[in-house]
Parts: sequence; C-alpha cells; structure tokens
Amino acid sequence: MDGEKEFKRALEKAHLYGLLAEYYKYRDSELYTHYYKKHFKYTRKVAGMAWGTGGRL
Repeated sequence: MDGEKEFKRALEKAHLYGLLAEYYKYRDSELYTHYYKKHFKYTRKVAGMAWGTGGRL
C-alpha cells in the first residue's frame, strides 16, 4: 500500500473512532474507552506519518 493511501485510511479510521467515542461518551463508559483508545492510536499514527513526510501529505 502506498503512503498516501495508508495515510488516508489511517485518517479515516481516526475520524470514525473519534465519532464513535463521542457517541458512547455518556451512554457506555466501556465502549467510550474502547473507541477512544482506537481513536488515540490512529491519531498518533496520522501525526507520525505527517511528521515523517515533512508535511507533504
């Protein structure tokens, strides 16, 4: 998978898990924690990829 597609996919996952975490924030604390951890993981991945490319993406 080329870098740009991988970056886009990671960004989409970070966004999706962020939305799910917000949805479950006041409904189910276990699911909130589960999705927030995934959101955090992919957000860190996106940030690392962006820094690694010198901001070209």
